[in-house]
Amino acid sequence: MWPTALLLEPWHRELDAHLTGQFLQLCDQRVGDRKAELEVLGDGHIGKELSALGDVTETERHDPVRRLVEEELTRFSHGDGPDPLYRYRVHGDLARLHIDPTAVVNDALFNVSSGDIRIGRHAFFGHSVAVLTGTHDITKFGRERQTDIPRHGRDITIGEGVWIASHALVFGPCHIGEHAVVAGGSLVLGDVAPYTVVAGRPAKVLRTIEPGAADAP
Repeated sequence: MWPTALLLEPWHRELDAHLTGQFLQLCDQRVGDRKAELEVLGDGHIGKELSALGDVTETERHDPVRRLVEEELTRFSHGDGPDPLYRYRVHGDLARLHIDPTAVVNDALFNVSSGDIRIGRHAFFGHSVAVLTGTHDITKFGRERQTDIPRHGRDITIGEGVWIASHALVFGPCHIGEHAVVAGGSLVLGDVAPYTVVAGRPAKVLRTIEPGAADAP
């Protein structure tokens, strides 16, 4: 019997090529439309528009099309640079997400539909971590199940020094205590005590960490 991965590989390549083609067509259309607008407005307007976006280099000032493409690629994510591996996404009100400046969340997905999310000092994530407060009422059906979402009561707090490894899922409400570790691929459905290592789906305690080692300067 052929491995499943080998059977799916051609389909994956075809889908990837199709989606890439669609994305490039969208970029070409948006770039063309915006370039035409800027040409009508003139070079003076191009410089003013780019200056309003913040500090730009001389090259960027005279290349509004390249700047537009960069903005299009990052308009639905947040972070300091253009690399998607280090830009996070937020579903819901961005004001409900509180990330300490020393924390690193990479390309995490945050859902703040049903509560606030707080990330503590020096906490850090692997890649493709999802932290989700939102939920739906399974006792409802049809359209009502889709739309009946609580707006409060499912806050998530991730304490100081917490490490959440790649592909972990964290569901609210929960509190992950300081210096805890969540293993890759884990499913967190409740509180995690400080200085513990959890793993599994659902996550369970594997071991504890000596607090003195974590607190050492």
